[in-house]
Amino acid sequence: MIAKPLAAAGAALALATVLAACGGGAHTSSGGSTSAAAHGSDHSGGSADSAGSAGSAADIVYAQQMIPHHAQAIELADLAASKAASPEVKALAVQIKAAQDPEIQVMNTWLTAWGAEPIGDMDGSDSGHAGHGMDMGDGMMSEQDMAALAALDGAAFDQMWLTMVVAHHEGAIAMAQQILVTSANAEVRVLAQAVIDGQSAEIATIQKLLST
Repeated sequence: MIAKPLAAAGAALALATVLAACGGGAHTSSGGSTSAAAHGSDHSGGSADSAGSAGSAADIVYAQQMIPHHAQAIELADLAASKAASPEVKALAVQIKAAQDPEIQVMNTWLTAWGAEPIGDMDGSDSGHAGHGMDMGDGMMSEQDMAALAALDGAAFDQMWLTMVVAHHEGAIAMAQQILVTSANAEVRVLAQAVIDGQSAEIATIQKLLST
């Protein structure tokens, strides 16, 4: 098992709940899907609108900052798919992408419902570089960091990738903890807690890999 099973399962369940409320059809990190038809809603109405009506300025900023943050995590995962030597690193990269792709879709759905501009494509494929101008205190890697990582292969890549993902995850966790303090939106809070639980479990897995 790549991540702590209970934490990973809890984060996946929380995300599935938010996806259902948003009427999304994204795949969850466990490989299943939550369809709009199955929950009797679509992107044009239903519970996405009820969630959107409660979005605060802080909620909008959180989504607008977390989407490019997640997109860079997916960029990191894609690099690992082609360059990592360790099967464990490759598997963790798959897990990260599977978790964060649907979260990007959820947050873009929120932005649309709140009357804010979505960030890139709904699947995050156009937002991978959007966050390079963000505060590096949020764990975002600079363009130079990403280029240095891309220049590596094999075990050297694995070591740097794992170290970078820890810093990146810690930034996401800090952002999620902050929005839990300020947000009154139940769906935002559920997703933020899922980020904390899922990425904390992945950090624990990485720390074990780094110690071996």
